[in-house]
Amino acid sequence: MAVTLYELVGPALMLVRRWTSLAALGHAAILSLGLVLVHPPAGWFVGAGRNGVEYSVLLIAALLVLAWAWWPRRAAPAG
Repeated sequence: MAVTLYELVGPALMLVRRWTSLAALGHAAILSLGLVLVHPPAGWFVGAGRNGVEYSVLLIAALLVLAWAWWPRRAAPAG
């Protein structure tokens, strides 16, 4: 239930550009758990409707890049 709620609220937050980094990191964490708990027996490829890991790895990489791109920057010290 909590994962479903997060998957509904997280993209909405990303669309309105609020807490984008945290939402992306949360999604990456959910996919990482699925990668460890569900997908390994199916192998690498997602072919023929099987649960391979390749697509999850691609999504995790994209979400980490998104989180990094939207991470708040520190202001440079004056002087």
